[in-house]
Amino acid sequence: MKDSQTILKKGELELRRCGEKDIETLVYLLSCGRRQMLSRGFEQWDEGFVSQTSALEILRRGEAYVIYADGTPCCTAQFCLREEPEYEAIRGEGWRCNSFMAVHRVASDPSVPVKGKGNLVFAFAAEYARLCGRRSLRIDTADENTAMQRCLARNGFEMRGRVTLATGEDHPAYELILTEDE
Repeated sequence: MKDSQTILKKGELELRRCGEKDIETLVYLLSCGRRQMLSRGFEQWDEGFVSQTSALEILRRGEAYVIYADGTPCCTAQFCLREEPEYEAIRGEGWRCNSFMAVHRVASDPSVPVKGKGNLVFAFAAEYARLCGRRSLRIDTADENTAMQRCLARNGFEMRGRVTLATGEDHPAYELILTEDE
């Protein structure tokens, strides 16, 4: 897909699935997220994680999304509807729901004057997951990423345990129940 596709719209806010023409916007937003983490003293994403090659991979799988405010890109996230092998071996309380959409690579442009960008990402993620028939959202983040952990708590996510990523990193894992399993 070359052009982006509008998925959801709320007033001046619009969620778009990225097309190939959006690669520079996607890489820019991911780089903003990386710089924000580095400025807080930790590196959750290395340079390869925010590279054009990495961004093209998620874009080609149809998992790259950008939120636009009045036509200006302000945030991005990866929405995964496929199986997540790293989430199968959770240690702790465990997941409450098996019908999920995973959210990864949440990032925003701090220069765009929109308040609550993380809240916007999770509101759009929840709505999109429901449209896709999913009953929960899952996400993991680094222990050092306290800003994301606070955002997750504000948006109703509960820590359900810990997962080990393919990189060997051990992260707390969170879940937001959208609708209870039947």
